[in-house]
This record gives sequence, structure tokens and C-alpha cells, in this order.
Amino acid sequence: MSTAAWFYAKDGARLGPVTDAALGDLVRQGVIGPTTLVWRAGMADWQPWAQVAVASVVLTPGANACIECGQAFAPDDLVELMGARVCAACKPVRIQRIREGLAVEGAYFAYADAKDVVVMRDGVLPNRCVCCNAPETTRLKRQFQWYPPWVNLLILFPGLLIAVILMLVLMKKMRMEVPLCDEHRRRRSKRLLACGVWGVGSLALLGVSIPATSGTTTWVLVLGSIVSALGALVAGSYAAAVLTPRWITTEAGRFKGAAPEFVASLPAWPGRLKV
Repeated sequence: MSTAAWFYAKDGARLGPVTDAALGDLVRQGVIGPTTLVWRAGMADWQPWAQVAVASVVLTPGANACIECGQAFAPDDLVELMGARVCAACKPVRIQRIREGLAVEGAYFAYADAKDVVVMRDGVLPNRCVCCNAPETTRLKRQFQWYPPWVNLLILFPGLLIAVILMLVLMKKMRMEVPLCDEHRRRRSKRLLACGVWGVGSLALLGVSIPATSGTTTWVLVLGSIVSALGALVAGSYAAAVLTPRWITTEAGRFKGAAPEFVASLPAWPGRLKV
């Protein structure tokens, strides 16, 4: 263990020097937190403790430590988040740092798998548009849903009711924020508007066809209007989501629809999960 002399800021005062061991005690006692500024010889400037905790050997070997603040916790008080264990207080800090594209020790959030993106559950995509890899200007909060495609075959046999029940039982959900640039945000809005007009037009055709026609013609127009309205609904859901899940598990999700440039910027997926 090194014997570096540390200084820390508290209530506007600069305190210290303290040894590594003493600094570790202050961290565990809560005197020094993630945002507390610290400094020692060799550092260019004062930095928040959360940014230097990983490189500082100040905890008892084998202790369950938050990778952000460096404090020791009981195992149940730490959560697994993007490749490392963090305490509840540091979870928002870690997510924000990853979202801003800062280097984070031990973090994983998204990987490239062929043309697709694999995102860890609770992971944060980098701050680049998924449609063109330009800097993001907005994030869409989306909840993705997925169920095994073979369930759709059950609509034919044994029937729709069984297929719906299995769909609900096997369905996996995953919340994620999708980064977009201004241009692709506008394009998404235009697609949604077009789908809305399409759906309203289909329903209007349905309303007109019933009183204006009779016999076989009526049924053909009614069926066509319903199919068209359903098509508008499906197209609108795809336009709203931007990314489309290929599969979702309790650990991660695999999505298609990201730009090749965005996918190429991610580390390769090691393929640890099984669907």
C-alpha cells in the first residue's frame, strides 16, 4: 500500500494531509463522498473523489466496495450496474458519467454484434445518434417489448387465444433511452405524422364505406379499412421506437436499426448470454 499524502476539501476548507488508510476511514465514515474534491502530489488539479477512487488503494482487501465512491458496503447494499458494483447513492452519478461519454472504470453498456447493438439492462447508450452517429441532442424514453416469434405460428393452430396467453407469459420488457440528433428527431416526427394521417384516413374510409355501399363491396371496403388501420398502427410503433428488439432477456437486449457507423463505434459483443 502506498503512503501518499492526501488533501480534501470540506465546507470551503482544504484539510490534510492524510494517509491512504486515513482517507479510507474518512470515505467509509461518509466524511468524504463522491463529489468531495481531493488532491495529492502528481495530480494536475483537484478532482471529485468518485473520479479517482478506482485508482486509489484505500480499502481493506476483499471488502465489498462501491467502484465510484470507494466506500465499503454489505453485499446486499450494492447493485450490479453496467459491469461493476455501485451503491445506491452513486448509481445516478455513474449513469450520468457514462451518458456524457466519460471513461468509466469497469463499465459496459452497449456492444456491437454484427449489424445489431446489444445493450445491457439498465445500460446507457453513448451520447451519439443511433441513426447517424452524430452528437445527440435528445433522448427518447422507450419501453421495448419482445416475445419469441414462434408464438405467432400458434395463431393458426391451436388458435388466437392460446397465442395471446403465451405472448403475455413469455413477453420481456426493457426500458431504454434512445439518443437522436435533431435531424433524425424531425424525421421520426414526420414518420409518426404520416402514420397518424394514414390511420385516420383508414378509419374515415371505414366510416364512409358502410353507409355508402352494400353487399360484397361493403365487406371488402370494411376489411380493407381495418387492415390498413392495423398497418398504420404497426408502422407507427416501429417509427416511434427507432430501434427494434431481436430478443430481450433478463440481462440484456439485442436491437436492430442502428446506423452502421454507430454500431462500428462500439466494442465487440463477447457473446456471454443465451436467449
